[in-house]
Amino acid sequence: MGFDAVKNHVRFNAEKLSKNGVFSDEKLAMVDVYCARAGQQQRTHAHAHAAKCYVILEGRAKVTIGSDTREISAGEMAFAPRGVEHGLECVGPADLVALVFIAGAL
Repeated sequence: MGFDAVKNHVRFNAEKLSKNGVFSDEKLAMVDVYCARAGQQQRTHAHAHAAKCYVILEGRAKVTIGSDTREISAGEMAFAPRGVEHGLECVGPADLVALVFIAGAL
């Protein structure tokens, strides 16, 4: 339980996409802020028992969900059900900030 501001978790890493934890119940739910510079990415992967939702707050991302890849921008979101490959890449030129929700057992 708690309250926080996204801006408190916006931190970039010069070498790779940064996953900044915000909330977790340590079992079935997590909320992160992902921050990336142009070209930085989260490679496609899947979670057998967890779903993931990306909500783009700033910038543009190329998001892959299963066999579908699309560019989405601030105010748009993408959802990957359990067991479905997913990933994202900052397409720039602006930095990417995304709120990420994970539900289910990792």
